[in-house]
Amino acid sequence: MTNSRVKQAIDETIGREPLMDEAFVQKILDGKQHRKKRLPFMQPAIVLLILFAVCGMLYFMPQSDKQLAVDIEEQYLTDEEEQLVKNYYSAILNKNKKSLEELTSIPFDQAVERYSKFDLKQPLQVLKKIDSKEFVIVYVKLHSNGTDFLDRIELIDSTGKVDLDVEQPLFQYESDITLPKFITLDYKVAPTAPLMQNVDFDKEKVHTRQLNGYTLYLVPRKGGVQHVLEIDDGQYIDLNITSDMTVYTIAGNKDTTYFVNDETKEATFLFRNKFGDYQMITGQVQDGGGSTYNTDFHENPVALFVGDKPKIITIDQGQLMYADVFEYVKFVNPNEFYSTESAGPNLLVKYTDDYQQVSTYYEFIAIDELQDSRTVNMYETKPEHLKDVMVQNRYKYNIQYVFDNGTLHYKDDTRIYIEKPKSKDEKPYSGELIEKTYTNIQIETKGNQYFITGDNGFSWTLTRTAPRILVDEKGIEYTIPIAFEDIPKTSDILLEDEIQSLGIYKIGGLGTYAYTLDEDLEEVNELFNQATVNEESIRLGIPEYMIDIEYENGNRESLELMFSESNDASYVKKHDIVNNTLTLFKIPKALADHFSHLAEKIKEINKAK
Repeated sequence: MTNSRVKQAIDETIGREPLMDEAFVQKILDGKQHRKKRLPFMQPAIVLLILFAVCGMLYFMPQSDKQLAVDIEEQYLTDEEEQLVKNYYSAILNKNKKSLEELTSIPFDQAVERYSKFDLKQPLQVLKKIDSKEFVIVYVKLHSNGTDFLDRIELIDSTGKVDLDVEQPLFQYESDITLPKFITLDYKVAPTAPLMQNVDFDKEKVHTRQLNGYTLYLVPRKGGVQHVLEIDDGQYIDLNITSDMTVYTIAGNKDTTYFVNDETKEATFLFRNKFGDYQMITGQVQDGGGSTYNTDFHENPVALFVGDKPKIITIDQGQLMYADVFEYVKFVNPNEFYSTESAGPNLLVKYTDDYQQVSTYYEFIAIDELQDSRTVNMYETKPEHLKDVMVQNRYKYNIQYVFDNGTLHYKDDTRIYIEKPKSKDEKPYSGELIEKTYTNIQIETKGNQYFITGDNGFSWTLTRTAPRILVDEKGIEYTIPIAFEDIPKTSDILLEDEIQSLGIYKIGGLGTYAYTLDEDLEEVNELFNQATVNEESIRLGIPEYMIDIEYENGNRESLELMFSESNDASYVKKHDIVNNTLTLFKIPKALADHFSHLAEKIKEINKAK
């Protein structure tokens, strides 16, 4: 009971009608009261006195230091993260200096002042969580006088504490999100590649690769293999790539080389400009490599870096140029809520928080301007689009539809697996799995719509509103893994020219190469010509080796070498990004034996080191 309630109880009790009314007093004056009846009247008086005593004690006692807990509405926080966020805001709500000092290094007075205008008693929402190697960024929605704000805090993994920049103002949060119709690009000259001042490795003892007339050094480091390129005049460029995974050379020549780190999906674009200087740009790419394409507005290819810091890069008048896509875009809410993906010739800009997602596809209408593609195109539909594809609920990723040649499989998987069950009898997961199958699926199309029917009266209509977005009759949005127009085609051309040199190396290995002897190249060329396009559905293991080919015309190409699970055949996979083809070729046994022989050589070399 609080002090105010105790006071109210006392006031109400005193304010009642007195127990000794006039009738009672008159009885005493007349001498008509009997002693044996005193006890019933004494009991209420005693109770009243006890009540006065207890209330008086409570009235004058100091208020107890009762902790008020903050309620967090969250979706993706772990139990430990959720508890840390609750404790942090609860310490501020209760102005508990000792607790706050244990949770953060932020000065107590600054923390209290920062949150003084917010109602922390209302349930708080975690709108976005961003994981990094050393900490987790959490955006929490706070309320103040009918307006919502976003507080950006960092949960430090190593210390289990909260950190924030007290000088950084809180963002005003708006739930009504719209993306601009146009994005203007401002191209700038790309920076010059920094030359290494000190070469701290023995060039004779590290692995090397010959690349477009240069020497690429693979230097073992603590965090992985550092890639250093030796250019003209004995100078060296650190390519900003350190990885134990495969680094692909997408395309290139003496002046232009494009590297992709398969581990981090970071790409490095190196260009020697008309002045003889080397320029370098790094950025994020998607699985499958870089996205390059020509436009109607520029004679040179345009390449796209995606992620939360997207860039458009191109060559103009002999120099490497780039434009930051988000440089002049005025976003609602923090920039960290926005990211990009490539979609063929289009750029997909996405806004994502834990409660909603908004996205728009943009296409070039000029080299320096992107436009919302919905104002330009109506997207084509064909029945074969849904022949063999997965359609996923855009906001609830656990809901999936899989089309499989006349059958539609539905799955709603809400199961969350528990890493450490409390007991042996406890299930290793919570939630449930719902699965349904619809048969005899027929698909008809008209305009930008798919009309889907099946047995037992099944009916479903999907409207294609963007290259990768489908909407049903209820307005629920779904995504497909890749735009139908961008699904790689197959090609029956395996080699583009005669092989001048061929070597293989183990993916994730030590960088050791084994090369085909010059006298065997003619036979290897002939065996490659006997390879056939695989059109069967097969199950392949993870590729073990990369085949590095240099053609007589000076171009280079990398092919993945892999084996089927039954080991009865060998395959090479060719991914041609420029022509958008992805083809699996079955190779002759004699060629597979040749590659096995080279693989044994690599093992022998590594064993001897």
